[in-house]
Amino acid sequence: MRRMRPGSATWAARPALAVSLLLALAFSACSTDSPTAPQQPQTQVPTSSPAATAWNIQVTITPDRVEISGVPVDVLVSVLALQASNGQPPPDGAAIVLTTTFGSFVTTGAGGVEVLARSLVANTVNGRVSAFLRFDGQATGTAVVQAQLEQSFAQGVVEVASPPPPPAPVPPPPFFISEVQPDAGEPTGGQVRILGSGFDPPFRVLFGANPAVVRSHSDSSLTVDVPPVTLEPGQTLTVPVTVTINFNDTDPEQPTQTDSLPNAFTYARGAGGGEILIPKIFSINPTSGPNEGGTEVVIRGEGFSDEVQVFFSSGSLVEVNLLQVSRDRLVIRTPAATGSNSINLNSIVDVRVLNADTGFEDVLAGGFQYGDGQGGASVQITSAGPTEGPYTGGDVVTIFGQGFEEPVAVEFGGAGQEKISVTGTEIIARSVRVQIEGCSEVSGPFRVTNIETGESAEALTWIYRVFDPIVNSITPSSVRTDENGNILPGEPTTVTIGGSQFDPPVAVEIDGRLAFNATLDPTGTLITAEIPPFVGDFDSEDCDDDGDGNSGRRLLPAAVDVRVENLPSECFIELTERFVYVPPATCIDDAGPPPPPSPPLITGVTPPSGSESGGTMVTISGQNFDTSVLVEIGGNLASAVTRVSSTTITATTPAFTGTFNTVACDDDMDGTAGTRIVSTTVPVVVTNLTTGLSDTRQAFTYDPDAAPPPCVGD
Repeated sequence: MRRMRPGSATWAARPALAVSLLLALAFSACSTDSPTAPQQPQTQVPTSSPAATAWNIQVTITPDRVEISGVPVDVLVSVLALQASNGQPPPDGAAIVLTTTFGSFVTTGAGGVEVLARSLVANTVNGRVSAFLRFDGQATGTAVVQAQLEQSFAQGVVEVASPPPPPAPVPPPPFFISEVQPDAGEPTGGQVRILGSGFDPPFRVLFGANPAVVRSHSDSSLTVDVPPVTLEPGQTLTVPVTVTINFNDTDPEQPTQTDSLPNAFTYARGAGGGEILIPKIFSINPTSGPNEGGTEVVIRGEGFSDEVQVFFSSGSLVEVNLLQVSRDRLVIRTPAATGSNSINLNSIVDVRVLNADTGFEDVLAGGFQYGDGQGGASVQITSAGPTEGPYTGGDVVTIFGQGFEEPVAVEFGGAGQEKISVTGTEIIARSVRVQIEGCSEVSGPFRVTNIETGESAEALTWIYRVFDPIVNSITPSSVRTDENGNILPGEPTTVTIGGSQFDPPVAVEIDGRLAFNATLDPTGTLITAEIPPFVGDFDSEDCDDDGDGNSGRRLLPAAVDVRVENLPSECFIELTERFVYVPPATCIDDAGPPPPPSPPLITGVTPPSGSESGGTMVTISGQNFDTSVLVEIGGNLASAVTRVSSTTITATTPAFTGTFNTVACDDDMDGTAGTRIVSTTVPVVVTNLTTGLSDTRQAFTYDPDAAPPPCVGD
């Protein structure tokens, strides 16, 4: 189930610049940023006529309690105003005055600069206005927010508190030794576990006076190599086990401590010099049965001799009938808890295994229960806790019951879980992370299965909880752009989103466009992402900055939505109009009629002459040549016209069809004059077709093809 930020449905229609500062407001109840006891804010409000309309005003602040820790925090103030008489909203654009006794409203001033003010005027849309109220992250107290429309007003309250102090440091667990497992062994040594609490390295471990080597450790156990001793056949030696923690540690806050367990370990050597078996119980299955007895029970362990005996004990010993015996497995049949054994009726008894030939024994306290009413059922789940946790996993869960026998499989919430420890009556597991779809919770029963026997039990329900991201701040909250929405040089290129409950990877969208490279910092509270350009259309207003009577348009800042999503769970929060793109404040197209287009201008033709037959490639130099031009030379259209640039055109001359100029001649010198044609200069015309403007220059000369031309009429 996807979730929206609380109250977001009531303020999605807020205009981009519906908020303007009311600079003349004054407070007499609170003159500094230090909060005081709640008082009604004092302010100047727009005047109204004596017959002012009565309004029902609702002020909602989300959240109404915040904790600060040095970082500014924003809350959303939403206001709804309806006429008291008919429930209708005021006309759009009605002015509602918002004031606060503590904190500052966040608005966008000239040039997109963020402005903080203790009061503002917001204009209604469908009777609604909204604004963000910011607290600086330092002072605490109670802010009273008042909304006033004409003579009607209402108030809302938000509490700003410091976070609770961090919990006191947990004292280290007390140090002691409780048990050595196993508590007996061969004189050649071996490996044992020393159980207890507060084990803090470095260690010194002694068996009697002999030091042991520590192989591994935790807060509650040590695994050590038992030092060897020399014994004669049939001889035993019982020694104390001594553990010293913080041994040779120079830190005064880590004092050296020593604890000793007397008679904690027994070395034993067989009469023939061979192995001495020391029994150890690992598990019992089943762990319960009827009072009538007759239940076959398997005891798994090690060190069972041929002379082994098994007893049930709850104040007195009752020997149990053995059906099978091996070194690591015993099969017994339980005696009835009646007659002389009635002391065990409906009781939990200890199971004791004794090697009669050596005297060594092991006891599993509370290992079997009579009269459980389950007819000998081997696996039961009686309780568990906790029964819910986040889908990210990591919760330590304890399952209580009976009949648990390693190896076991543990499931809850529909997923196999990580086992930490297993006994016959208790399993400790750590919840694993699970896949979530659509921000929906996942649940399923607790299930424990003894893998070797296939027996299982199912009970209770585990719920994997989902969570939405929480956003407390967005920095910066605006950027300046050019007219096309591209972010200007020098402006921030990344946005930082502060909050909590972020689960990486996260996705950030601004105005529905993905903000690339969204990265969560190691604290899990800050997201950085690249700010995408604005690709929508800026709203605009009419303007005439130069006062010439010709109106232009001024682009208005665009307030857009910001969305943050935890991709693994698809849970998200969407913040309406929380980021602002600020275009230039200039008045666009604020000018008179455009200047007339410039006509083309011819400055030269190269080469300046050519054959009367045409075909000469010429280059025309000049200015203001349009992309589409027409070239005429000597009254005829040139061919292969190419506009190279606004200053250059190439073309091929047409054939000359005009009349050459002539000069008088008398080549035979008979006194009778004739005429001879000579090179003739013709006009070159360039016309810009888009405007119809042209230029003419006497710039090209046609040369007669005959060389020299004859003297005609001589």
